[in-house]
Amino acid sequence: MATPQTPITRKSTSSPACSTAGCPIPLWLTLLLVAFAVILGASLWAGEEQRTENLSLNSGLSPSPVALETQEESAAQDPVVWSTNLDGALTRAKETGKPVLIDFAAPWCPPCVMMDRHVWPDSSVQTMLKDQVIPVRVEIDSTSTPDAALKYSVKYLPTVLLVDPQGQEIERVGYVGAEELIALVDRHKATK
Repeated sequence: MATPQTPITRKSTSSPACSTAGCPIPLWLTLLLVAFAVILGASLWAGEEQRTENLSLNSGLSPSPVALETQEESAAQDPVVWSTNLDGALTRAKETGKPVLIDFAAPWCPPCVMMDRHVWPDSSVQTMLKDQVIPVRVEIDSTSTPDAALKYSVKYLPTVLLVDPQGQEIERVGYVGAEELIALVDRHKATK
């Protein structure tokens, strides 16, 4: 007696579920992929926010290779001649009567990189930096906290401070655009 067998048949590609481009991805798989992408994106976004908005200056954060690459790119584009010696800048400020503009920044800080790309290279900002202030950049890295950051209680990056020639804080801002930065300096013109 013969055993019953089920014939193997090939599904027709002309069924409504499939087209000439192939069969669609099942709905459950699509939802799973979307959920994974949302969770991954949210965790990456939260990690970057935590680095910039809740900065612990001695946290031991190390810059990522992408951040280092963007730092090198922004350094090549940054036409600002920054002083890195705050004491020397304050001495020059006393001689000229100009305030000192201090930019606390880090290569791993996305808003800092945005300022390096879009604010500092702006021609009107360049003119303001040359004519009205003495610009100082204090780089924050993952292994040390510069004394100036401690002195001025810098907790977030970027922090831009305008200080008088005696080193007293006049005004403090975070990320700002070119117009806001110029307005900050214009409110506190040099005394001489």
